Amino acid sequence: KIYFATGFIKDRCNQIELYSGNISTSKINFKLVFSTKEKFKQCLHPKNNFGRIESYFDGTNNNILLSIGHSAIDNDDTFGNIILINEDKNYSEIFAKGLRGTLGIYADENVILGTDNGPKGGDEINKIEKGKHYGFPYVSYGEKYTNLDYSKPTYKKDHKKNGFTEPVYSFVYALGIAEIIKLPNSFSPFWQDNFIISTLNGRHLLRVKFGENYNKLLYNEKIYIGERVRDLKYLNNNQKIIL
Repeated sequence: KIYFATGFIKDRCNQIELYSGNISTSKINFKLVFSTKEKFKQCLHPKNNFGRIESYFDGTNNNILLSIGHSAIDNDDTFGNIILINEDKNYSEIFAKGLRGTLGIYADENVILGTDNGPKGGDEINKIEKGKHYGFPYVSYGEKYTNLDYSKPTYKKDHKKNGFTEPVYSFVYALGIAEIIKLPNSFSPFWQDNFIISTLNGRHLLRVKFGENYNKLLYNEKIYIGERVRDLKYLNNNQKIIL
């Protein structure tokens, strides 16, 4: 199947919908799978947006993960979450929340990783777990671009102390974190159990390796590109990374 999401305004209501269709070279008939208006019974703020669609097999069911961005309204965490959708069962739920703008998701049976855009700095790599809250808009290691009062921060600076889940890693500089993919070990004998992360403002890739249980980064290497890179795909047949 092929999936696409669309954000639009209908009857003065901002909403996001997810569609699916069986792949065909002649014609694809898409059907509605998920609607924010149907699920939440309310409209989104105009600044809400979606970030990434990813397939996720949890060991039993085939699911879709859909990230929805936060509206940047203080003290409102209705959105800024990852939705789990099971198309076969016509079921959806908020899987995790407290995320500002997740533009990259990697998922397998063992782990879900999300790359989340901070405000001014504070971009995060998160280990996404069901029911967890990752702090936004209450906690961030970044700052608002509009904050002109340098005497105090606009966000609290410790996730755990405030009852939220800490990121695996947070970047203080504003790199504009985007997609994350896992490279097969056959790509290079020097690059084992490595992930590649794209950046927008940073204009570089990051090669990273996680520690045991994906609870920390062991290292990260910048690979300069010179352009904004949003999407990444890996071609197994000829061992190439598409940017």
